[in-house]
Amino acid sequence: MKKITLTALFITLSLKAFTQIAIGTNAPETSAALEVSSTTQGFLPPRMEKAQIKAIKNPEEGLMVYCLDCKPKGVYYNDGKAFVNLDNGEPSDMKETDVYSPATGRVWMDRNLGASRVALNSTDAAAYGDLYQWGRGNDGHSRRDAAVVSGRVSAGYEGSAFIKDENDWLSEKDDFRWNAGTEENPIKTVNDPCPIGYRVPTWKEWNEEKNNIDYILLNSDATVFSASPLKLPFSGSRHYAWGTLYATGVNGYYWSSKVYDATRGRDFTFYGNRTTKNAHPRSDGFAVRCIKENQ
Repeated sequence: MKKITLTALFITLSLKAFTQIAIGTNAPETSAALEVSSTTQGFLPPRMEKAQIKAIKNPEEGLMVYCLDCKPKGVYYNDGKAFVNLDNGEPSDMKETDVYSPATGRVWMDRNLGASRVALNSTDAAAYGDLYQWGRGNDGHSRRDAAVVSGRVSAGYEGSAFIKDENDWLSEKDDFRWNAGTEENPIKTVNDPCPIGYRVPTWKEWNEEKNNIDYILLNSDATVFSASPLKLPFSGSRHYAWGTLYATGVNGYYWSSKVYDATRGRDFTFYGNRTTKNAHPRSDGFAVRCIKENQ
């Protein structure tokens, strides 16, 4: 018993005395707790697949791994919220059509709903996408060349046409068409036009991105737009009362899932180099940029 106690004491004293660990060298740098020295071999961090990374319980901030099937594959570290790529700061579980916002740590789709590509510049017509009336799903009305009829209609009878009306396309007010929860805990509905795993962003989420977007809009340099994460083009709108396209290539109008009052929905709008928190008739046709669920 006494022998075991003395051995334990010796180990404890030894650990306290040696505050550095050196591999391949007898003279580690004084500021390094661990130094590995070699001219023929490298340091190999744990290698694992995306699913295995996600299965790590309570990862410590700074924890580092090499992801074998991430896009791109490479070294990822935990930034306190998620495992992100060491080179570009993007999360490990992103899809090819995802984009990471370093301003908020959230993942968005990299293009407007219905767009054929990521915007090359603010007036890239191929990146404008479709124009949705607030609260409507993928029923065909969002196409820029969809037929126009006069409203209003009852839910379930909207058809595939754009329904023009000065206030709302829906005859019975429904404030929960795109969010059955709250701003803090949104719940996607069957009317949400975003694909599986994504939803229409809340008003709160747009506001949290606003400062980052302001910087992009206030800087006319094309390289700034190219480097921006969301690349929001001036997609224009479809006018609520006429059904005609409006301000395409001049202004950007993006719906949130929040309502403002009995006839208007909340939107994020920018005019040239000025952003504004706005509210417009729910019968207006605006762009939708989907955000990833459960973040």
